[in-house]
Amino acid sequence: MIITAVSHVGDFLRVMPVLWHRYQITKQPYTFLFTKNYKPYVVIEELLYLQEFTKHVDYIDVGTNASNPDHYMINPAEYGYDEDYVNLHLNYSLTYSISEHYGNLIGYAPDYSFRYTLPKANKKHKKYKDCIVSITDANKGDRWTQFVSPDINLTYLSLEDSLIDNIMYAKFAKNVIIPSNLFAHILEFCDINCTVYFDSSINPKLLHINQNVIQI
Repeated sequence: MIITAVSHVGDFLRVMPVLWHRYQITKQPYTFLFTKNYKPYVVIEELLYLQEFTKHVDYIDVGTNASNPDHYMINPAEYGYDEDYVNLHLNYSLTYSISEHYGNLIGYAPDYSFRYTLPKANKKHKKYKDCIVSITDANKGDRWTQFVSPDINLTYLSLEDSLIDNIMYAKFAKNVIIPSNLFAHILEFCDINCTVYFDSSINPKLLHINQNVIQI
């Protein structure tokens, strides 16, 4: 099956419990077709290839608005892929979780027992002994950091390291404090507990299932 996606990467990642459920039953792997117009998809490619249900990842030139049919209604045959497919898209007025919404599109309920397959850790992954936050230095000074205790020594992760390395740093850190971004969606399914600072205008139940959420 082909899965197409043009939304924010964090929104896309909520499909993983659904894909895992379907794969457990059908054993049919997935080809992911992502918009090349939204660069963060490249960041998760390495993680996707670590999962046993991933066959291939490719990028196509389309838009980035998952609520606009002109962007998300993609026919993979036009790009050389002749398989069954599902166009992931979003209605941002949802009153239930995005994972459940994707489950309705694909025909399988989310299986929240899904966990990402990760590589073995090495010594460098244990270098952060206190607290790490976010995934890019660009978040320094964001309004959510004012709510963090001044007694906590914040260490900012960077995209200069791979996403996999950043996940492994989080795995061995004492505390993980992050805004709601793609990193938060990944850590939830790595059994890595974190505190997520969440915009009060968004219902966190649409996104996070098991994390400690603080709305600001």
